Amino acid sequence: MVVSDLVIAETHHALKFLYEIEPADIRPCLQQMLASGLIQPEPSSAVLADLTEKPGKAALVDRLIQARHEADGLTTWTLDKAQARIGKSSYSG
Repeated sequence: MVVSDLVIAETHHALKFLYEIEPADIRPCLQQMLASGLIQPEPSSAVLADLTEKPGKAALVDRLIQARHEADGLTTWTLDKAQARIGKSSYSG
């Protein structure tokens, strides 16, 4: 089954806010889920690369947005200082 970045982001959100799992513990869970063979990210997704890199301060969803924008040759305008420090982005605050 192929899932979009939005589905992965919602899974991350549910684990963090509904089940109160720490983000550092969510990453290996998502890696295991995506490595299981039952679920795979959409072909254009950067989630697998992102989950294997050191996360930094920007949230997973912000990094996925950034990766999608960069793949499309776009600049991300953000009010989030942590996101503004990654990739091709601009702080608007």
